Amino acid sequence: MKQFTHTLIYCLIIFTILMVPIGITYAADPIIPCGNTGGTACTFADLFKLVANIIDFLLFSLAVPLAAIALAWAGTLMVMYGNNEGERKKAKSIIWTAVIGLALALAAWLIVNTIFTTLTTIQITPTAP
Repeated sequence: MKQFTHTLIYCLIIFTILMVPIGITYAADPIIPCGNTGGTACTFADLFKLVANIIDFLLFSLAVPLAAIALAWAGTLMVMYGNNEGERKKAKSIIWTAVIGLALALAAWLIVNTIFTTLTTIQITPTAP
């Protein structure tokens, strides 16, 4: 239990360090596109832009880095405990879960982006940090 707690704390510290640049990026470019102090009033089209910004944030700023962290963790487990059958199965399970989860998230993005580009002129494109 103590080792699990230490591992969890280390993962949270690494996650926090990795999320700082993303927080700085979104502090400069807010997710809500209108209604800010001194900004323009919100319209119905801004609702679609808000949804596009939320999807952009969740997919490209959270899902992809989390999948990369999960794959790195599984690779570390595979290298460190390659001779232990239980740990190897656990690492393979983590890899498959991360790959399938990322594939589902990207497929959902593709469907939503297709619908958005068909109904509106807004495209959900990843923003460079």
